[in-house]
Amino acid sequence: MNTQFTGQHLIHLECIESTNNYAAKLIQLPNWYNGTVIVADIQTKGRGQQSTNWISQPGNLHCSYLFDLSFLKTQFSWIWSAAVAIAVQRTISNITPQLNPKIKWPNDILADKRKVAGILIENSVSQRQIESSIVGIGINVAYAPEDVNACSMQLPPNQVNTILYQLSKQLEEVYFILKSGDHQYLLRAYHNELWKYGQKTTIVINGVTIDTMFLGISEDGRAKFLTEQNELLLGIKEFQWKELGS
Repeated sequence: MNTQFTGQHLIHLECIESTNNYAAKLIQLPNWYNGTVIVADIQTKGRGQQSTNWISQPGNLHCSYLFDLSFLKTQFSWIWSAAVAIAVQRTISNITPQLNPKIKWPNDILADKRKVAGILIENSVSQRQIESSIVGIGINVAYAPEDVNACSMQLPPNQVNTILYQLSKQLEEVYFILKSGDHQYLLRAYHNELWKYGQKTTIVINGVTIDTMFLGISEDGRAKFLTEQNELLLGIKEFQWKELGS
């Protein structure tokens, strides 16, 4: 693998409940390798954001990376989330540019309004400092789950390793940028690929439909919207995108 450390230590499992759960046990060991990746052919209890299930099928990529984030304060954890989303979006875009993938705030990846990849980040925190980060990533390489608004990259199942190598490269790149402190570069890159950024959109808050302009993310990582009356700063559980129904 053509990286300095990301993905160099690879653990491949045929079947497991959750790569994030496996990573959580691994990270408790006194010594673990920064950039370790756990890859599973099948997850029986994969997890997504907000306690949702991530449906996994052979031929798709299900993996979790372990990163040392001891240089990052907790107040900037959302920038790490943005950085990971950039890496996943670039991975998909570089291999299947025809999909024109976009980042749905905060870090899902959409292609034609359908979910092609999901991210679940779980950080270990001590006081105001992040110690480590488990980055779970699922990419629909060959197949899309049925009965959900999803799509795939429509690649042969044997392309999973190609995706993994590209993903490791992209993650390492944004990791080094984050470590250098260049948050502004990451924010620009994030907004450049952000779905609905700078566009009129309709959101739903407590059952009420509101027409807004999506202004991107605020300095504390919340979604920022402009209405006729005021500016709204909203967390992930405080609104839904009407266009997607979620």
